[in-house]
Amino acid sequence: MMPMRITMHARLETLCYSNWSRAAAFQEEVVTTDIILSIIGVVLALPGGLFVAGFSSMARAKWAALFGGLIGGVVVAAAILFWVNATNMGIDGLSYFFGVFFAASVGVMLGALVVNFLVGLVSRTSSESAIER
Repeated sequence: MMPMRITMHARLETLCYSNWSRAAAFQEEVVTTDIILSIIGVVLALPGGLFVAGFSSMARAKWAALFGGLIGGVVVAAAILFWVNATNMGIDGLSYFFGVFFAASVGVMLGALVVNFLVGLVSRTSSESAIER
């Protein structure tokens, strides 16, 4: 009876190890270094970009501008990630990180600027139009 337990234990260990190695290989294929560096770059770019976006936005559009800036930074980082993967470009990690960091900062500002423009366009009354006379 004892050798049977050892055999079952050895098979269970082999089964668990093979499933673990398949899961690790799948994770390495899906979560690449580019994705990790993009996430880190966006997370570090958001506080400064959102501060400037909130500082430069109108009072009535402040929360909308912050939300637009958040979306703008994520969209720019996703566009960079897609472009690097589509062109099979070989780039080192530091350059990629700085590129995503600065581009996401600009994306935050552009997102906030677009939302400020849209809020100003919608909230404009007919008496403020230039074609009044």
